[in-house]
Amino acid sequence: MDCKQEVSLLENPVIFRNFCFFLTILELFPTSYAMYLLIYHSPTQMKDMKRCLINLAFWTRAMDLMYSFLLIPYFFIPTLVVLPVGLFSLIGLKTEIQLVVLVIIIAGLGSAVVMIFENRFNAMCPPYFRFKMNKRREYHCIMFVISFSLLISSFLRLEDQNSAKNSYVNYFLCPIPEFFTTAFSFKPVSNTMLITTVLLFSLVILIQVIFFTGFSFYFLFSIERSKMSSATRKLQLKFFYTTWLQMLTHLAVIILPMGYTFFSFLLLYRNQVLVNISTIIISLHGSITSISTIAINRPFRNRFKMWLFPKRFKKRRSSTNLNVLAVSSSWL
Repeated sequence: MDCKQEVSLLENPVIFRNFCFFLTILELFPTSYAMYLLIYHSPTQMKDMKRCLINLAFWTRAMDLMYSFLLIPYFFIPTLVVLPVGLFSLIGLKTEIQLVVLVIIIAGLGSAVVMIFENRFNAMCPPYFRFKMNKRREYHCIMFVISFSLLISSFLRLEDQNSAKNSYVNYFLCPIPEFFTTAFSFKPVSNTMLITTVLLFSLVILIQVIFFTGFSFYFLFSIERSKMSSATRKLQLKFFYTTWLQMLTHLAVIILPMGYTFFSFLLLYRNQVLVNISTIIISLHGSITSISTIAINRPFRNRFKMWLFPKRFKKRRSSTNLNVLAVSSSWL
């Protein structure tokens, strides 16, 4: 095709890639500092929750690195053609392998979110209703395999690259040259199967979250109420509220941009700038959620204030005051 198309800055794959590389550098401090606080300054009451939060932070950071450094997908929505412009492509890693790595990370992130709510459920339910530790690990491993299998299943049989791209040409007045050269078509033999598997994956995660959330509230307020002190119930409620606030941040930062991309594909709507902005928002996922983790949890918030304003907190560094700063997990 002999044509020339003027593209904006965000539509240029090279500029888009370099901008994402720059964001990766900016994200180093907030994500690393939040991980440091989780590992070394989590209060005693958060001992069990700490492992789940670190696991979630790991998968979140992995997703960030895929979107802003390693993979950097340049989606040709409303088609299923993707141009990887990240480090993996620069070193010659096959696009199919990049897809598998991305699906593993998405499945891992979904499992990490479920693990947060399962942890709260296990902390609030009666002893006879709790999962044993080995059973909990087996459960999450099985659900991870199911999630990964659902997402990857529709990509096991792809259409021929040339025929798939040619069928998409009508969506573009004049596609950039990379569309015909280095871009890769993930068009499956059955688009219906793709839509079904994505919805099933979302449903699997949603059902688990609803189940663990519903029963957590039920056990917190209804079952054996007399055996749980008001102080314990209040502390568990604080943990639960902070958990939900953190998960809502994840929802806003990663699910909504992905949802926009998915529905743009379904509705055959094309806006390359908005699609690239969605990718940028997802690449900022770790930084935004790290900042929200520090802001929502009081011990992390106070520790950050002590680091930022050491003179202001110098007179408050008695053991009593430090304990007061460390034990509260309220987001208020």
